[in-house]
Amino acid sequence: MTEPATLIELQDICFGYERKPVLQDVFLKISAGDFLAIIGPNGGGKTTLVKIILGLLRPWSGSVRSYLSSRRGAIGYVPQFADFDEAFPLKVFDVVRMGRLGARGPRRFYAKEDNRRVESTLERLGLEAVATSYIGDLSGGQMQRTLIARALVGSPEILFLDEPLGSIDPESRVSVIEALKELRGRIPVVVITHDITPFAGLVEQIACVNRELYYHPGSELTEEMLVQVYGCPVELVAHGVPHRVLGEHRH
Repeated sequence: MTEPATLIELQDICFGYERKPVLQDVFLKISAGDFLAIIGPNGGGKTTLVKIILGLLRPWSGSVRSYLSSRRGAIGYVPQFADFDEAFPLKVFDVVRMGRLGARGPRRFYAKEDNRRVESTLERLGLEAVATSYIGDLSGGQMQRTLIARALVGSPEILFLDEPLGSIDPESRVSVIEALKELRGRIPVVVITHDITPFAGLVEQIACVNRELYYHPGSELTEEMLVQVYGCPVELVAHGVPHRVLGEHRH
């Protein structure tokens, strides 16, 4: 069986802030067809790692190799926080169409093809009914799907989502998860999250990050994996009742 093509490869990455290391000796390979979850504690380096992959930060040492095309928009990115004011009178259609700027360039007008792609992307993510709604009137789930649509409308070759379920209610989480299910297998997806539970059944690879990176090709979390990253037992809270799912902390 032929192995899927490698899209991005990190080798021996080290990086930090003000001489304080945040990432050390990181190796990671992202391939076509992956649905990768990057997990770890707050401050463990998850978002920093993604910014290095995106080229927003330059590592102290090591290399980032991309086998994606060189066109603008080859990487789709949905940040943890929206980068525009939700009170601004923008409609969903207009926000999503912004994702075509990489293809059009800042000085070119939108074409009929851009509008057609926006319409098909909105339909794909179940947003056609709110296409003319203002973003300030959207639910949390609708807003997050709008941001995903904006990232997808430029036909990226890989999609990164930083905490896509953060700060939205449980009902909205369901709608976002359904959108991600639709994307699975169509495009490689990398989700950065501190809580992998909602993504059960979607994730196919796991990268645990806490300064170092531990990569696991399967989707099953084990006690050993979690102790490596968190260094302590993990509590599962279900229906408000805590359940210990790992052994006692080993000193």
